[in-house]
Amino acid sequence: LTYPWPGNIRELENVIKRIIVLGGEGSIRPEHLPPEIHQMAAQEPEAPPNTLEGQERSQIARALKEARGNQSQAARLLGTSREKLRYRMRKYGLGKWGGGGGNTVSGGTV
Repeated sequence: LTYPWPGNIRELENVIKRIIVLGGEGSIRPEHLPPEIHQMAAQEPEAPPNTLEGQERSQIARALKEARGNQSQAARLLGTSREKLRYRMRKYGLGKWGGGGGNTVSGGTV
C-alpha cells in the first residue's frame, strides 16, 4: 500500500502477473513482491507513536480498519467530518484501510 507505483497501472499489472506465474496462491504477502517494491515500502516513515501526531495517526488507522475502509463511518467513530478525516489521511499517508501510502495508482483507485 505504501509503494507509489511510478509505473502506473502497468507496473501493478506486471507485478501481479509475475506473482501468479511464480506460483503465488492465496493472499499476496510482502515477500512475494519484487525487492525494489518491498524495500521502498519498508522505508516509509511513520510518526513516532509517542507523539501527538503518532497517536492521531494510530487512532485514524484503527478507525479505518474497524470501519473496513468506509471513510464516512470512520469519521463518525472519530467524531469528526469526512473532509477532516480525508485531510488527515493525506497528511499521515494513510490509505483507505489505514495502511500507509494509500490504495491509489496515479490518481486512480486500485
